[in-house]
Amino acid sequence: MSVRIGLGMSAFPFSSPRAMWHWVEACEDSPIDSIWQTDRLVSTESFLEPLTALSVLAGGTTRM
Repeated sequence: MSVRIGLGMSAFPFSSPRAMWHWVEACEDSPIDSIWQTDRLVSTESFLEPLTALSVLAGGTTRM
């Protein structure tokens, strides 16, 4: 049995979309095996729409 590591994103913590992709590429090259996206219906913070964000991540990664 192996332990798997996943990371969750809630608010958009990056300075730009390119900074997010640098983080995703670092995760892809590490033992992290999944990224999770939080969904909020009402919030004062900016959140990515989960289905769209995870679709983009799935298209831009090969292992996660």
